[in-house]
Amino acid sequence: MTSIATSSRSPPSTAGIPPASDDAVILSVVLKLQPLVSLKTVHALVIKTPPLRTQLTYNAIIRSLAVTDYCSSSLEAVLIYREMIAWGLLPDDYTFPYVLKACALREGKQIQVHAIKTGKLASNVYVNNTLMRLYAVCGALDAAPRLFHRCPQCRRDLISWTTLIQGYVKSGFPREGLLLFFAMCEHGLVADEMTLGR
Repeated sequence: MTSIATSSRSPPSTAGIPPASDDAVILSVVLKLQPLVSLKTVHALVIKTPPLRTQLTYNAIIRSLAVTDYCSSSLEAVLIYREMIAWGLLPDDYTFPYVLKACALREGKQIQVHAIKTGKLASNVYVNNTLMRLYAVCGALDAAPRLFHRCPQCRRDLISWTTLIQGYVKSGFPREGLLLFFAMCEHGLVADEMTLGR
């Protein structure tokens, strides 16, 4: 009879390392996926598996759709956002920028209303900057400056200023962009390559 030798070495310690959650596993998979078919597969899994229906998982799917090159991805990111809301999951500081990067002007206005209701527009400069960028890119130069001026001076960052400056210049208003650039400099901010349009 042969005996099976057992190792006297104990397995490596996992003390201090948190166990991998389902969210973390899904997040790592989703962030690596780009093909739309793979994202749809993950989305179907999330729908069928209630424990996976979390804010983090939905944010990861929306983010992946927002950076995908497929034309339908933008619409799908907005639809996934709406589904997230329908499941009762509240968007957070990461949800709004991801979905705003994916949507057009009409959807952006609707999402702005939701961001106001949740308090994220007033409390997060990144959400405000992303919405400003959407309006500037879409040529809505009535809305972008309004957002800029409603943001408290102490919370405006270089991205806030750059977004509006670029919006003016790209929409054919270089004088307004230059005046805003000088105002930015007067507030002690130093232009970077993005501000200078390089």
